[in-house]
Amino acid sequence: MKKRSSGRASKAKRKVTPAKRPRPKGGATAKAGSAATGDILADEQYPRAPKIKLKGKVFDRVPFKPDNPEWLCIDCEASEGQIHDLGCDTETCPRCGRQLIGCGCLPIPD
Repeated sequence: MKKRSSGRASKAKRKVTPAKRPRPKGGATAKAGSAATGDILADEQYPRAPKIKLKGKVFDRVPFKPDNPEWLCIDCEASEGQIHDLGCDTETCPRCGRQLIGCGCLPIPD
């Protein structure tokens, strides 16, 4: 009768690296073709659309710019050059330059 290898020795030698969640380049999550052309605005359905309406005017959203290109946003996990999720704590307001969720430019839903 042959002895079976439990495989435990080989598992102990393997180096395990943490898995990274893939993110689409540019940050669009839904209707990538439409979002890439900029014809939809950010809302609950399209949280990473490239444009946003603030105080009646349409603005290009500010992409994430970390000090280290390998870092992800601590709130929405956007990588360098991607758009933050709508409502992200660290997103910069394209209208006034302050924090978007606290500056007053973003309309409050009723």
